[in-house]
Amino acid sequence: MPLAVQHALTLKMKKALPDFSSEHTLLTAMSKKMGLSLMKVRKIWQRRDILARLQKHHGFALQPHVSTGAKGLKRTATQRRYRGYRLPGGGRKSAFTAVRDSLLVWFETQRCHGHSVKKVHILEQWRLLMTKELLDLRQQSEAAVDRHERAALLQLVSEGEKQLKSSAVDSGRNRLKQLMKDLRAKDMVPDLKTQVSEVDEVVRAKLTYQALDHTLWLTCFGPEAELRERVSKPAVLRANLQSMVLLFADQVPLWLKSGSEKEVYAKWESDPYPQSLLRQELLDHHTRTLADRTSDSQVPPLLSAELPAVTEKRKNSGQRQKRSFADPDAHRYRLTYEARQGLYNLCSDAPLVGKVLPGLLVVHGAHARLNNIDSAGKFISDETFEYNGTLVVRKAKTSAGRLLFGWRKARQSDPELFRRISVMSQPSANVDGVIYVWAQQELAALTPVCIQQRDCYAAAWSSSAAESLLYSNRLQTIIGPKMTASLQLTDTDFSRSFKSLCRSEMDRLRHAGQTALFASGNKEIWHCSHLDLIRCVVSAQDEMSRRQDEKDWIVSGLRRNGILAYKPDLSSGKLVPLTDAECCSARTKPSWLEDRFLWRVGSVPVKPDWSAIAGAQAVADLVEWSLNHPHVLSSEEEALLAVPELPEDLQIPCIESGVLTLSLDLQRTAWRKQLATSDDALAKKRERRDVKAMLALAKKKLHGKLLEAMRHRLKTMSQQQALARLVPRAAEPKSQTKKSVKKNLLKTASKAVVKKMGLAKALKEQKALEDQEALEEQSGSAKPPSTGRVYV
Repeated sequence: MPLAVQHALTLKMKKALPDFSSEHTLLTAMSKKMGLSLMKVRKIWQRRDILARLQKHHGFALQPHVSTGAKGLKRTATQRRYRGYRLPGGGRKSAFTAVRDSLLVWFETQRCHGHSVKKVHILEQWRLLMTKELLDLRQQSEAAVDRHERAALLQLVSEGEKQLKSSAVDSGRNRLKQLMKDLRAKDMVPDLKTQVSEVDEVVRAKLTYQALDHTLWLTCFGPEAELRERVSKPAVLRANLQSMVLLFADQVPLWLKSGSEKEVYAKWESDPYPQSLLRQELLDHHTRTLADRTSDSQVPPLLSAELPAVTEKRKNSGQRQKRSFADPDAHRYRLTYEARQGLYNLCSDAPLVGKVLPGLLVVHGAHARLNNIDSAGKFISDETFEYNGTLVVRKAKTSAGRLLFGWRKARQSDPELFRRISVMSQPSANVDGVIYVWAQQELAALTPVCIQQRDCYAAAWSSSAAESLLYSNRLQTIIGPKMTASLQLTDTDFSRSFKSLCRSEMDRLRHAGQTALFASGNKEIWHCSHLDLIRCVVSAQDEMSRRQDEKDWIVSGLRRNGILAYKPDLSSGKLVPLTDAECCSARTKPSWLEDRFLWRVGSVPVKPDWSAIAGAQAVADLVEWSLNHPHVLSSEEEALLAVPELPEDLQIPCIESGVLTLSLDLQRTAWRKQLATSDDALAKKRERRDVKAMLALAKKKLHGKLLEAMRHRLKTMSQQQALARLVPRAAEPKSQTKKSVKKNLLKTASKAVVKKMGLAKALKEQKALEDQEALEEQSGSAKPPSTGRVYV
């Protein structure tokens, strides 16, 4: 009987209950009326509350074999056989519930720690637990006195051995199905593969929010002395706050020549002729031809050419390998598109408006920018940059040679197209220090006052980037490391749609171009030109801009990601929280945003403590260590470990200041880990920590000197002149091997510096000691000689 029918029956019984003297008479009458046994009706009446709860939650239909049940659901199950709904506790009972429960605890523990679990891991863990359980059952059977109890235990052992034996058949596929049901788990492809733990994600997301909030407050209301450390002219910036723009930029890799991977195939291609019939027909054909073959028979031609047509021979080909014409260079042409979205009216009374700004397309080639080369192939203005230790100087009105030659020809064909996008070239088609500075010069002309948010990539952290930001009077805040896919607007709301539009446009152009080639009798592969590439990118950019005008996905995306939380109120001098829109997306967690409006001291957002990233990593390592080293301490050991301070490894500023707190269990685990670590390992950690602190101090001093030098330059020239004379620098792209060698060299050099500093200090102390001894000898020589001493 369907659950919905049972629930309807209980409702009728409740309605009719006042008409009967007792529940027994009611159940007896309903049993006769429904034609059911009294026991069946009594069971239905006893679980009426469970039936009501399940019916309210699932909304089952009275005829589940006809429809799916719940109102408004898609009727996708009408063609499948209805198997009913099993009430909790129903069905076959497992003989090894302890093994199932232990496996569930193990599985959920692994997932809580973020470990990757495969099906084979579940099967191996089940075999391990089952083997231990069978061993315990054998021991219990040997110790059992009652023969019936011993027989029951041996029966369980026999059944367990059968399950273990069957799990080795067909890679344990059937056993795995049952285990997946018991664990209520699903085998799915991950949406994002990351090396960041859950603890790291929470900390980095919150630091990202705090960095933007503090930068926004500093720009609008912060002390001018603090603002002067990040911009060259704070007074000019404050005077133009009404036109301030929040800029969100990120790089999108593109393989435009490849287009879509999928193609449409006919039925006789996707479902070909059965191989068994084909082989039998081929065998019969060989038998006939060999029987008719004589010595005078001619050799058949290699090919009997004819016009291609859908014949029975083609339909019965049996070829399952699907074919397609391929461009040999399709997967070798990679581009980088820097998407830019702007948020306007942040400091005005007008409603917030988003806008898709002209993007930047970085292509392969030597460093160059198309907007600095005129139609005659000459440089418009001087440009100087440093690449791989070599200074490159290009003078105005000199020939640009073959730089961006194909793109220059495409610009001559359609100049209007290139006004909506910027084109630059770099050897690996990536944004490095040189491209970054050139892009800042373009953006400075678009938005005079700007706060830009970017991800953590090398170019944004270079000294050239710092100089360009100071000269252009712009501020920059970053997305936490490894958090771009979850928080960056380009990744969450732009990239996927943009790539799909580019592929669709390329497919359209390829079809039109290939059709034109075939129509002219040419069977060559169609190759897209530079003009085709720029058309794909610009058409996708225009479509995203049109969608923005219709739906305003920029503002809604920033609110969902938790990035946009405040709006400056210039009249009151405070940041006003924005709580009138939906917050939290499928890529974030509510725990990241619970304290979104609480990171303030009064009305001032707190300054992010980036040492919390190192603290979160240390905590994640500590949690992982505690999982792999379970140990129960005695009361004496717990008393010894309950000390007021943490081990040296966890004496991090963010923990000492209370930004990141540890529970008592984690503190004890930290001391257990400290005691279990060898002295040599602790000494190496201490040395690395000292070297890191020394390098951080050196960078801070160099940053201060760099700011002084840049401010001195601005006293003699304007911002535009300083930006034009800036010499950006870019490092040579190296392989992973060279990077590791360089890293090791830096470590060795840092250690050598520390040792040399210690040696210099020791020599200085030794020299001071020798000088003191010399002075003592000189003072002693002025005294008369003592009795019994002989001086030579």
